[in-house]
Amino acid sequence: MVVIKHLQEYWRAYLLNAIFVCLLLTTHTYAYADEAVSTGEFRLLGDGGGAARLVATDVEVSVSGLLARVIVRQRFENTASDWREGEYVFPLPPESAVDFMAVTIGERRIIGKIREREAARQAYEAAKQAGRKASLISQQRPNLFTSRVANVGPGESIEVELQYLETLEYDHGAYGKRRFSLRVPTTLTPRYIPGQLLAHPDQTRQVDTGSGWARPTDLVPDAPAVTPSMVESGEAATLNFRATIKPGFTLDRIASLHHPAQIAPRALAYEVRLKDGARLDRDVVLEWEPSLGEAPLAAALHEVKGGDDYFLLVLMPPRNVATAATAALPRESIFVIDTSGSMAGEPIEQAKSALLSGLKHLRPGDRFNIVEFNSHTRPLWSAARAADGYNLNEAAIFIRSLHADGGTEMRPALEFAFRQRQDRGFVRQVVFITDGSVADEAELFSLIERESGNSRLFTVGIGSAPNSHFMQKAAEAGRGSFTFIGSQEQVERAMVDLFYKLKNPLMTNIRIDLGAGSAEVFPARIPDLYAGEPLTLALRSDGMPPGQVTITGERNGMPFSQQLSLDDASLSTDISKLWARRKLRDLYDQERNAHSSGEQQSAALKDEITQLALAHQLMSTYTSFIATEETVSRPADSPLLAQAIPNALPAGSAMGIPVPAGALGLNGKYLIGLTALLVLLLMHWRHKEVDA
Repeated sequence: MVVIKHLQEYWRAYLLNAIFVCLLLTTHTYAYADEAVSTGEFRLLGDGGGAARLVATDVEVSVSGLLARVIVRQRFENTASDWREGEYVFPLPPESAVDFMAVTIGERRIIGKIREREAARQAYEAAKQAGRKASLISQQRPNLFTSRVANVGPGESIEVELQYLETLEYDHGAYGKRRFSLRVPTTLTPRYIPGQLLAHPDQTRQVDTGSGWARPTDLVPDAPAVTPSMVESGEAATLNFRATIKPGFTLDRIASLHHPAQIAPRALAYEVRLKDGARLDRDVVLEWEPSLGEAPLAAALHEVKGGDDYFLLVLMPPRNVATAATAALPRESIFVIDTSGSMAGEPIEQAKSALLSGLKHLRPGDRFNIVEFNSHTRPLWSAARAADGYNLNEAAIFIRSLHADGGTEMRPALEFAFRQRQDRGFVRQVVFITDGSVADEAELFSLIERESGNSRLFTVGIGSAPNSHFMQKAAEAGRGSFTFIGSQEQVERAMVDLFYKLKNPLMTNIRIDLGAGSAEVFPARIPDLYAGEPLTLALRSDGMPPGQVTITGERNGMPFSQQLSLDDASLSTDISKLWARRKLRDLYDQERNAHSSGEQQSAALKDEITQLALAHQLMSTYTSFIATEETVSRPADSPLLAQAIPNALPAGSAMGIPVPAGALGLNGKYLIGLTALLVLLLMHWRHKEVDA
């Protein structure tokens, strides 16, 4: 009897420890801890309920040629009887140049100014404590920004306006169609927070504390700044959207890919309005095709500012670039598919359809493999196999069995794909199908650059709101290209376009010859290009501007050359801002590479980024927009309260509301914890029965 009691005590202690471990696991920050964030979605911080509401969201787009100016206005009301501080989170395109902010409170309009980030934060805190109205907007990622508004009075309304500039996407499809497109993000897929918890977060990296529930990790030290609460997409705010498109030529087709829209031709322009009922739960994507023969093969825009000449150049490669030698080269295609929890619902079905479509494009003599990943990596085979009927059938069965659950551990999957033995005579191409819902982008970019070797990485963005910053930069780091699939109807066309690029030779060793002129050109390292992709360059000349630019490179070992005269470049505005934004991107890469190699943060790089952004009045890693009133609004005896309004999940997502979870997945851990609890209760009941 004594032995039995000792065994029972031992098992009870063991199970209590097991339950404790399970509870720890379920609160670990290896979770989806980002935001599906409606553009400018307002949320008041802290406690309280429902006192603030979104009244209107308006997006106005003006497209002229290759440039788009986007204005986002959102108006909110404080229906409470007390004073509030609020925060809202919004996504923007990763290449956008954010250059204007204004806040209107009642009849007062406060124009924001760009200041050094820490100085802006201190100015905001001082104004908040003094009772003066203030707003602070900071960049967390190239495509993710946060804003805070202080001292919002009872019954007051607020309108926050942001403006940004960007260039259009422009490429050839597989069927010879030249397409212009514009993507306006309105929500973000929840991001996964990997890494080990930091006991003492590194404040030297200027990490925002943020109001999110996730704690900082070694891979995502700013996790609290990118983890607000969320609700189902049906609760997303409505969107009023209007675009005026002046392409400079007639169009065969113009469409809104994800929203019903009214499209009307105007004098030398087209007007697009989303129909009533549009919500901030999916990206707005507009696409248009020029009439045959009307699309330019090259374009040059020019601005003179501060005594310097700025140019934006867009050059399209020749339509027919394939050669018999390249067409005959067999490919080794490694398909990597994301089956993590954020892919649940429509995204996983789109991904599976894309993968099945990809198998149809394999040719006899090709080899392939499939790598599934979530919290764990699971390849179909240990090595690539021949694309024959038997293996293709086995792969199709494997694909149809996939389902979405767990975390987003990308690193092991990418390492497996890149480290496979590569035989001579095969072109290795990694097709990475994911929503990009990760917060440790910088670490993954460095991994891709370091490990990809002779492989090329092609990213396929899935879902109504993929992380476009990750998709674009990952493809660039892997010397490939990126494709977006926003709905089931777009799968086949997108995969046809992708494999058109995969089958055609890439252009490498691309160089810029400015003749007798000299200029600072970005991107400084020109990436490889694929059939139908444009080459876009931004350059600044502080001396004699070059009269002609010559692009040279190699295509399947053969020389390639294209010239563009700058003498006839069209005069434009804001080209200097686009040049500065591209230089900032290059400086960010230098910082990332220095950090990944273990070097200390360069004070010189930080200062260069800060001064460049200040000179061109742009948001950056080290500059923020700050707007403050001079007069005091909130009486000294009135407390400043805070309240949180959650953001909405993207449309089509079935992942549920993200909460902290570990590698087993939240449901799995709850099941383990519940099982352990039931066993403990059974042991306790048996112990009482024996004692009796």
